[in-house]
Amino acid sequence: MPAVPSRIVRRVLVTLFLIAVFRLGQYIPLPYTDADAVTDDPGPARALLELVSGGAVGRLSVFALGIYPFFFAISAMTVVVGASPRLTALAAEGKAGMRRLLFYRRVLAVAIGAALGAAMVAAGEAGYFGDGAFVATGWGSRLLIVGCLAVATAVVMLIAEGVHRHGYGPASVSLALMSLLAGIAEEFAAVLARRGPVVLAVLTAAVLAAVVGRVWVSQAQRRVPIGYEKRMVGRRPGVTPTYLPLHLVVRGDKSLLVATVVLLVPPLAGDIAGFDGLAAWSVRDPWYAVAFALLLAIITFASTMSAHDLTRQVDRLRRTGGFVPGIRPGRPTGEYLGHVLVRLALAGAVLWTSTALLPLGAGVISDTGVMFSALLPVTIFYTVEAALRTGREIQTEMFARRYAGMLR
Repeated sequence: MPAVPSRIVRRVLVTLFLIAVFRLGQYIPLPYTDADAVTDDPGPARALLELVSGGAVGRLSVFALGIYPFFFAISAMTVVVGASPRLTALAAEGKAGMRRLLFYRRVLAVAIGAALGAAMVAAGEAGYFGDGAFVATGWGSRLLIVGCLAVATAVVMLIAEGVHRHGYGPASVSLALMSLLAGIAEEFAAVLARRGPVVLAVLTAAVLAAVVGRVWVSQAQRRVPIGYEKRMVGRRPGVTPTYLPLHLVVRGDKSLLVATVVLLVPPLAGDIAGFDGLAAWSVRDPWYAVAFALLLAIITFASTMSAHDLTRQVDRLRRTGGFVPGIRPGRPTGEYLGHVLVRLALAGAVLWTSTALLPLGAGVISDTGVMFSALLPVTIFYTVEAALRTGREIQTEMFARRYAGMLR
């Protein structure tokens, strides 16, 4: 077995070290706060915040906002760059323009962190975290808390960029997943204490089945045979065989995230606005599972259909002399591929939805927290994707080192 190159070991250690620093920051308390005074019975909104932050919000730590201001800044900059001709031209200038946009994104992330920090202070003083959780006595102490959260946002950005440059895996997604996985580990321990090892084993089996199903469905594809005519050899024409891959599911993780977020809006809005009817709607309601399955299946089907540009594929086959055996080139080929893709996308949507329902149902049966059950499928699917991406990066680097002498 070939030895693992020292560069790969070093990058793995850097990744683990930076993630450990991030998790350590989630245990450092903010000034003028008392985590012991935080109430133990949060509503849906705070339960969601504590789960996605790995408990950092409940501990009132300096990294309570996590990587999420950076996510918001990325989304905002994507919209602004697309709408602003000046920023669009700046993005087209190459590395210099991208560096400028990166600076704007960093400033925006820190500003968002400060705004969220101010909202957190206002909510704390209003008693949202419990009486006595925030003990700020004046504007100086309030500004200090907001400043700590803004600086922490900048530090988290530096950690994410360090993972991106010197480590492995999707940096910002990995940090968010570490927070989610920490919250899930605490919930698993609570299930063991409340329901016993049998229920925990059932929940673990459902999670493992979802992992296997997610890998299989995301990697599955239908290979449509394609032939290219070669020159005449003797009296028999030759045909070069190949295939056109049509994936069973495309952008399935994003479809799952969108479906989960859409269904979490009503209970969160009800909790914030004080509408008890909306706040009570959760994953324990059977209609939630029905709505989740239908919405996820529809979004997954639409994503898979839109990701395959069959018109361009058919045009490329026509220009290069390719054909599907037994199908006339041109419009008949497009109709055949469209028919195959519709059936494939339907099967992919059903399988993807069924895989996501496994951990969702297991979480409800195990009597876990409502937000834990709702976010468990998203956490599993994105964790698997991050692991696969990290493995591909390491494998690519090992292959590059192995064949470096041949490429010179």
